[in-house]
Amino acid sequence: MNKITTVRMETRSEKKATQTVSKKLFRMSLAIFVLSFMLQLCISNRFAAKNGDLQASLNEKAQLEKDISQLEYENSLLSSLDRIEVEASQLGYVNMTSKLRVIGPLMFASLTKTN
Repeated sequence: MNKITTVRMETRSEKKATQTVSKKLFRMSLAIFVLSFMLQLCISNRFAAKNGDLQASLNEKAQLEKDISQLEYENSLLSSLDRIEVEASQLGYVNMTSKLRVIGPLMFASLTKTN
């Protein structure tokens, strides 16, 4: 009977050891799960904040491109020759009626003697 009792005692102590190891393993895996979940949550939060900033920057870029297009259009209207002629006539400039005379190159006295 001593042998049977000893075997039973060993199996009980082995069961207890196995249970304590199982509990420790479960607690450790639960802690790792919770930590990894929190880490993933923090990383997701950072990317979400960056995504919001990126979206705001893209909206600002689109608005600036629209403003540039509008300014280029206004520039083309203001610098057209028709508009410049109208403004010049409003300021009192008149169309030219006489012909242009071309003045040739200036003649200077030469230091060398020519024959």
